[in-house]
Amino acid sequence: MGIIITPFIEFPPAGFSPADISGLQAWYDFSDISTITKNGSNRVSAVADKSGNDFTLSQATADDQPLWESEEKNGLDAIDFNGDKYMQTGAWTAISQPNTIVGVVLFPVNDGANRKMFNGIGGGTRAQFYKDSVADTFAMYAGATISGVKTGIANTWKEFYTLWNTTASIGEIGGESVISSGNVGSQLLTGLTVSAHHDGSEEYGDNKVGEIIIYNKNVSGTEKTALMEYLTDKWGV
Repeated sequence: MGIIITPFIEFPPAGFSPADISGLQAWYDFSDISTITKNGSNRVSAVADKSGNDFTLSQATADDQPLWESEEKNGLDAIDFNGDKYMQTGAWTAISQPNTIVGVVLFPVNDGANRKMFNGIGGGTRAQFYKDSVADTFAMYAGATISGVKTGIANTWKEFYTLWNTTASIGEIGGESVISSGNVGSQLLTGLTVSAHHDGSEEYGDNKVGEIIIYNKNVSGTEKTALMEYLTDKWGV
């Protein structure tokens, strides 16, 4: 009987980039200083989109600009959206579900407030992922709400994976299922708000962000494995 040799497959593959996966809509890497526009006080007015689609995140109002921080996590730069700071893209051509949004953030503390990690830019075009006012509860909304509980991550850096797929939407934090498959609604996504309500008026994230990546498809299987290991290896989460 012969010997079966199973080849070793490295994940993520050497030299992997999120751009290796098709359907890349937008990619914000706050550790890449070449994409950051900031002033002498390290207040950030723009973050370039690394997808090639030119969906720049911006904040023209000085009082609302977040703070760039050097070597904040795992030796990498990040952006601090402390208090009421937030950034938004302009409008892009609406994308329908399924879509996938992943990233790495410092999750907010439990303080009795809704804290948005990200959102859309219109009242009827949302994909909002947030920490609910109920302690340790996280939710997704795109016309309907689904939620779940994850303890022990307040004020902790973790990677997240959110799949927006109408009745089969899910949310994961730290590689664990938190929001079980359910109906998140079917709203289209026309842009991105980071760390606030879709109009920038309330429910600020009051947290730190390392990276956010958006795909206009369901990223699953080996693509999902490579993508999430890219994030965990890079950010040390």
